[in-house]
Amino acid sequence: MSSDGHDEFDDDDAALPDEWEEFRDRDGDPIGIEELKRLNLQEMPEDVSVLVMDNYFPETTITREGELLVCEIQEHLYTKYWEHKFSAYAFAEAMERAIRRLSHEGHPFSDPSRDDEDVHIFVRWNLNIPRNTSPELVV
Repeated sequence: MSSDGHDEFDDDDAALPDEWEEFRDRDGDPIGIEELKRLNLQEMPEDVSVLVMDNYFPETTITREGELLVCEIQEHLYTKYWEHKFSAYAFAEAMERAIRRLSHEGHPFSDPSRDDEDVHIFVRWNLNIPRNTSPELVV
């Protein structure tokens, strides 16, 4: 027992592992959709960022700002292997316009942007949703 009467070994919090520790390092490994569904996003600390990468799912980084979860979504279009009716540049421009329109109509999107880098096109935007949203709805 310490001099203040507090027993150092009675601290249960010190013995519990922090489920968010692996997400505190921005260089951490991405997780898949199934692992995301198992996270308790309501308890997500503000100093954590969760990188989600899965098949047929855009690269997404989830952070918390106050009572909101901010999902930074990035769609990567590789023009070298693009085989669609419309060019990848036209498709990326249409995505950006759609995000701006949906945001203007009151949907929880913000900050759309597009970067064209040679054969790579990146379309990015944020989805801002309440912190108490279930992981299934986030997906």
